[in-house]
Amino acid sequence: MHSDQLKKLERHGWLILIDSTHKTNRYDWCLFTLYVHNTYRCWNVSVHFFVSNEDADTVAEALIIIYNKYYNWSLHYILSDQSSIEAKSIKKAFPNITANE
Repeated sequence: MHSDQLKKLERHGWLILIDSTHKTNRYDWCLFTLYVHNTYRCWNVSVHFFVSNEDADTVAEALIIIYNKYYNWSLHYILSDQSSIEAKSIKKAFPNITANE
């Protein structure tokens, strides 16, 4: 992760949008992107990660690694689409975040 992206995560990471993109490489790994909502009301890329298995356990593990590595990240809300995998991984990685708040 580039240092500018880390600064965005630390400064604006209280609100995150997570989204996945399929078929991004020849290995058929899934690309996940975490976006932050900045002071200009724009969504900016903060973190990318690839997972070989698109299941809730694998995605949750990646989210936990990112969260533990960047301890200045003060997460409050995560927005996702209707993906049950993303929803389950968020619940697993961040049990203190209240759903549907």
